[in-house]
Amino acid sequence: SGTMVMQSAINLFGSDAVASFTAASKVQNLVTQGMMAMGQTMATYSGQNFGKGDIKRIRQGVKASLEASVVYALAAAVLVCILLKPALGLFFTGNVDMNSILPWAKTYIYMSVIFYIPLSSIFVFRNTMQGCGYGFLPMMGGVSELIARLIVSVAAMKLLSYPLACFADPAAWIAAAVFTGVSYLFVIKKIGRELKEKTT
Repeated sequence: SGTMVMQSAINLFGSDAVASFTAASKVQNLVTQGMMAMGQTMATYSGQNFGKGDIKRIRQGVKASLEASVVYALAAAVLVCILLKPALGLFFTGNVDMNSILPWAKTYIYMSVIFYIPLSSIFVFRNTMQGCGYGFLPMMGGVSELIARLIVSVAAMKLLSYPLACFADPAAWIAAAVFTGVSYLFVIKKIGRELKEKTT
């Protein structure tokens, strides 16, 4: 998958880069749990309202959850940047030289946090569509993510650029956010049309 190619790109920069990238990814996975939870909430919420035929409430729910996600994304970004050094310490034992680890981790985290807003929006759009019974477009969002991650990772390997390798994740998030955002607009219009046809 794209993640494996990204890991291969990171591996080119030696053991410090790999260790710090892995630890930074774990820290990031912790703070992004809130975004996933928001997505799961939207799956249930949109499913219930879709069943009821209340498209207006789905739109309101998506708007509210996107607003909440933006606030969460900004808070998570600030938190990760402030707590990065102590958090990384949790993943390293013994006499690891944190000064050699930190720059690699900072490059990845500082680049990633800028794109937490598009990342958080993916979960909202993807799960809302799935809640309404649309599985194909969210799946294709995953494919767009994979392709973006692949392209950037391969470019990073060719150019031997660690920052570019770190950008593989944000690139995947941007691709998926755009794809799922546009797909959501298409799906919600389609549902609106179908409901109109049923009521007329």
